[in-house]
Amino acid sequence: MARIPGFGGKNSRLPVVRSRQVAAPPATRHKLAMSLSSQRENLPLTALRGVASVWVVLCHVQPIWFPGTPAGIAAVFWLGQAAVDIFFVLSGFILACIYGGLRLNRAPLFWLRRVCRIYPLHLAVLATFGGLTFAAVLLHRSGFVHDWTSFWVEALLLQPFLPGLTPWNPPAWSLGIEMLCYALFPFVAPLFTRSSAWPIGAVAIGLAAAECYVLRNYGSATSGQGAVLRGLAGFHLGMALGFLSPRLRPGLAVPASLVAAAGMVAGIALVSPVAVVLSAAALILALSSEAGPVALVLASRGTVWLGRVSFSIYLLHAPLMNLVQRVPVPGGHWTHLVVFFAVLLPLSELTYRWIERPGRRIPGVLMKT
Repeated sequence: MARIPGFGGKNSRLPVVRSRQVAAPPATRHKLAMSLSSQRENLPLTALRGVASVWVVLCHVQPIWFPGTPAGIAAVFWLGQAAVDIFFVLSGFILACIYGGLRLNRAPLFWLRRVCRIYPLHLAVLATFGGLTFAAVLLHRSGFVHDWTSFWVEALLLQPFLPGLTPWNPPAWSLGIEMLCYALFPFVAPLFTRSSAWPIGAVAIGLAAAECYVLRNYGSATSGQGAVLRGLAGFHLGMALGFLSPRLRPGLAVPASLVAAAGMVAGIALVSPVAVVLSAAALILALSSEAGPVALVLASRGTVWLGRVSFSIYLLHAPLMNLVQRVPVPGGHWTHLVVFFAVLLPLSELTYRWIERPGRRIPGVLMKT
């Protein structure tokens, strides 16, 4: 299988973060953090996740099926790998807003919820692909890489920390980095909780500078030091912005979202991953209010649906591409593209309903037993 950059998956349904001029005290935030069912979904942030997931898919589709795309258009698709970094930022932001008051004695429950969010779909996809590969080997028709050592390493999401392995589902590299960030979150969050707005703002600026450095030097890394730095810089930048969001003045949210969206467009025009990711980080902060024309455009039914199934889209698209491109069809790669999306989108809805959502209920079931 071709080695392609991936994209981290996280919460499918993103809770709203309402702007407040005064931050809630840690105890109050802790109570809110532990009652996820009372949180209302932030539709623009959900939609942003959906847009980014499609961008990553197109980033992977273009060089395989449309290698002759004009350079200017291909560059736009290539920037889809920056959507991985956008998701690191978004993940840190959302978790900071939900679990901002997390105490260490509740960390095991937090970790259990994160494991049950990531592993059920990851293992289901990997097991299915592994089963198909094993069957192809038995039939002497295997066109897939079948490095079984890499299979078990990837099952544990350790592949980004062990460079040189052959990936089975290449985008899954970012899930291993996400798990590292989740492991650190309960220890880092209290440092923000005890700080006022100015120190958090200073940290956010420093993390934005770190993100700039990482993107310039490791923007395509999917394993090793570069992959770890991509995740840590983006995730903790998102955390800092999440702790700043209650201090965001409501009147600034709408103009900030317009400026941030314009910055993303400019970053795409300039083919600048740094501009795209940092503008997206500002947009995530501004969209916490759900106000303004950018939020209105994003919160359409179609983009919100894409956001809800985006984790499935992310984990399914690379194995499905490898299967579809081996099927001889009339019409060349355009037919492959149509077949690919015709299968990917409904299949993502099914795995969201029957694997992701039941997986998220596991911690609640375990707590009742």
